[in-house]
Amino acid sequence: KNVDEHPEFSKEDVSRYGVFATYTLPLTSSFSVTPKAGLTKVDGSYTLSGLSSEVSDSSTEFTYGLEVNYHYNDNIGLFVGYTDYGNELELNNIDKNKMDTQN
Repeated sequence: KNVDEHPEFSKEDVSRYGVFATYTLPLTSSFSVTPKAGLTKVDGSYTLSGLSSEVSDSSTEFTYGLEVNYHYNDNIGLFVGYTDYGNELELNNIDKNKMDTQN
């Protein structure tokens, strides 16, 4: 996400990486589907506007997805896919006493 989308944050740093098992199932000579499943690790740190402290959290989530592949020829193909990365990153270590509660 972009910092401009969340004005309450003065800095956002999020990284995500994962390991997946996949298997491509041919349907026809041109079409195939590829289901995938694995684990994704997410690390996030944020600095809230008006505070000097940083909040951070990390999680490991089960991740799954599906791709539909079209093979025009050996050099040209197209795939469309969806991957569900699990829940949003929850920041559980925020000291709410330091936050402005006027809103």
